[in-house]
Amino acid sequence: PPVSTPGDAGGRGTKEGDVSAACDDLMSGMLRSMFGPPWTEDDLDVVLRYNKGNLRNSVKMILLHEDRDPRELISQIDDRIGNGDTACDGDGRGSRDLVLRHDDGDEGLDAQG
Repeated sequence: PPVSTPGDAGGRGTKEGDVSAACDDLMSGMLRSMFGPPWTEDDLDVVLRYNKGNLRNSVKMILLHEDRDPRELISQIDDRIGNGDTACDGDGRGSRDLVLRHDDGDEGLDAQG
């Protein structure tokens, strides 16, 4: 039976978390429809969570990654999270910085302005 929450006039069992989960599922579905293999559902979910559910920043991050192996980006995200970085800033600059940074320390396009 549905769980009634305070303020739920109809007793339909709606929860704020249900709406949030539905929104997350919608965003994940949109990413999956835009990016197929080699991107997995798990890869796309990591990118979306890292960008705090921001679809625009997630798409930018994936597009800037170009044709490189998605696991490289996931590894970079994992490293950033391990260093205490919880998400990119709202304008997506964090996504751009992360994707354009090369392993050899070159800042890529960021060094050009």
